This record gives sequence, C-alpha cells and structure tokens, in this order.
Amino acid sequence: MADPIVFAGTVEWSGENPGISLKEAPDGPFVALASFFRVVLSPDSVEASGDPASVYTETVQAGDLNVRLTWSGLGEPFCFALPPEKSATGTHHMPSLFVGCETATIAVNGRALPGQPVPREIAGRTITTAMLAFSETWIRAD
Repeated sequence: MADPIVFAGTVEWSGENPGISLKEAPDGPFVALASFFRVVLSPDSVEASGDPASVYTETVQAGDLNVRLTWSGLGEPFCFALPPEKSATGTHHMPSLFVGCETATIAVNGRALPGQPVPREIAGRTITTAMLAFSETWIRAD
C-alpha cells in the first residue's frame, strides 16, 4: 500500500470552483472573467446541468440577474496539488480535480460576453483558461 499524502494545516474550504477567463486574442487582455464557488446556502437559485464529460452548465438566478456559465469540449479529468507558495493564494495547499475544456461561454441575462478561452499550462498539462475544478480543498499551511 502506498504511503498517504497528508496536508498539514487547517481546512478552510472545500467544494467546487470552476472558472472561465476569456480573451478576444491570445496575447490580449482578459475581457470576461467568471469564478463559480458552489455555496451550500444562499438566497440565489443555482442549477447544474449537462455532463462533465462533454458539456456542463452552471446557471445562477438572483432577482433579475441570470448568469449562465457553459463549458464544452471537455477533456480528461486529472488531479494535482501545488505547494502553497505556487497556489492561487500563496498560502494554501489546494488539491483539486480539474477538467480542461476547449470552449466556454459566459452569458448575463441571455447576452453572451465577448472572448474565448486561451491555452494555459497547469501541473504540466496544457488546458485553457476555462476549466471545471471539482473537489477543490483549500488547506491553510500552518
């Protein structure tokens, strides 16, 4: 049996954190950004639909606001953890399951925002700036 990997620190958050970052040109600025955290209790309605193996959608409705995030052309899932100094916060271990995608859209009240995902590398894999991040856990390094 392999030795377990133990992350020393305090678990501060665990859940889903898929995101979409869109550019109109690969070397241009980001023109639309969305990060979705699955929250257990909120006055917003949230609906997940589709299949994380092909096309997946998260729709959030809050009052008159409707946001629809759609990921398609989904790749093979992979799991990794960066050390705290290389994580998004600089202070957390973040073991995560990622699914990269080829195409993604952000629509606000039925209007698609401009741009498309562009290639990026993470954990030795080339994906895009839009991905599903499931089973993400933030562990503050003590």
